[in-house]
Amino acid sequence: INSEAFPKRQVFFDDLFLRLKVNLFGNDSGTIALALMPFFKLPTRSSRIGAQKGEGGIILPVIFHLSPRLSLGATSQWNVRPSEESRAYGLEWSTSVSLGYEWTKEWGGYWELFQQLSLDQSAILDQGVRTFDFGWTYEVLSDVQLDLGCNVGLSKNSDPFHPFLGVSFRF
Repeated sequence: INSEAFPKRQVFFDDLFLRLKVNLFGNDSGTIALALMPFFKLPTRSSRIGAQKGEGGIILPVIFHLSPRLSLGATSQWNVRPSEESRAYGLEWSTSVSLGYEWTKEWGGYWELFQQLSLDQSAILDQGVRTFDFGWTYEVLSDVQLDLGCNVGLSKNSDPFHPFLGVSFRF
């Protein structure tokens, strides 16, 4: 067997996201919560794939607790990111709607529909990125959570299959 016919898979780290969450109301109590989350992405990938410049934006998430274990969430996000065609920065808008379920205190899961559109004039007719996402969460400690999931592409501009593993810390 020719080993060059089967390229080695590379494992690399993704970009680093720095986010700050400011709860406008609801936080950890009540049936509705709304927050404001500015963020900045540092291009820290260990491969030449991905952005070479930083980007930032603002996220506006809202969650409705339908029952003690079931929740409905919606998020709107605006990104300022480098254009692939030029040195200029462009504006993107993304939105998602998700359904979450808490099986136990530690284990949860979610299903989500996601859409991302470029607001640049040259890409306004492009169908953007659309995905169906699902995953599981595990609360390691009260302020540490593991995430395991997959994003499945629904449009021609979407990756067909994008599994991920992540960790979140609450400060």
